[in-house]
Amino acid sequence: MNETVLNPCPTPGCKGTPQFQQAGFWGWVQCSKCGLSTPKTQMRTHADNLWNRMNFDLPAKLEPPETKAPDYLTQLRDRACEAMIHAMNVMDEYRAALPEREADNE
Repeated sequence: MNETVLNPCPTPGCKGTPQFQQAGFWGWVQCSKCGLSTPKTQMRTHADNLWNRMNFDLPAKLEPPETKAPDYLTQLRDRACEAMIHAMNVMDEYRAALPEREADNE
């Protein structure tokens, strides 16, 4: 049986080894260092493929994970806040484009 070659852990700065885990009929791939794992599935090939599709694309303006942890975490927090504000603005634009609903009593 051909086993799929698993990609390294996609977590920034983690150099853990992905390992297939199994409990009963369920299996998943989990990083030996950070604990990142795929959802449980009944097919090993599916778990392997889910793992290999994981990819954490870091925003371009973030420094690589070799910087000091507090600075890196601050950058991640700031980017998350920017993304939430953007999502709220998009939702406001969407709501503004909806037609006004008439009151139920009228």
